[in-house]
Amino acid sequence: MMNLPNKITTFRIILVPLFLLVAFLRFPAAPFVAAAIYIVAMITDKIDGDIARKRNMETDFGRFMDPIADKLLTAGGMLVLLHWNKMYVWSVFIILAREFLVSAIRMMASGGGNVIAANLWGKIKTTVQNFGIIILILPVGPYKIWITDTNMIINVILVVVTVLSSVDYFKGNSQVFKDTK
Repeated sequence: MMNLPNKITTFRIILVPLFLLVAFLRFPAAPFVAAAIYIVAMITDKIDGDIARKRNMETDFGRFMDPIADKLLTAGGMLVLLHWNKMYVWSVFIILAREFLVSAIRMMASGGGNVIAANLWGKIKTTVQNFGIIILILPVGPYKIWITDTNMIINVILVVVTVLSSVDYFKGNSQVFKDTK
């Protein structure tokens, strides 16, 4: 039987295809409806974690599926923005490469019976990415700032935060590589 936090995580996963459907329909209010769905999904991420910690309901399912739900939401948002020409292939590649590498490390650790939960930098990265994606989803630009546009600035910020979180993650979990022979 799934506990409440795990049900909320599952609900977030279900919201991703709904978000994609709305975003790709491209009716006049689609960006606003898609952003609202994305925001609801973001809020569920905070709620499920808070409930799990406060009520001592943390599970291996939650530790494993919560980051996957985050990755699905973020990847879905980036695919929409790539399609809308608001994100760049290079930034999406760097962000997705980090996610695949982190997932690989988590799988290696789980093979040894360990579950690696998200750390502070991972949470910061997810938060910054989510807010950047929402800003890019909403039809507010691009506005020119000096020489470049806001889309480029947001893409660069997302990549920088992603790289910083990667360095922290790989340093903090280097024992996974030592444990595998």
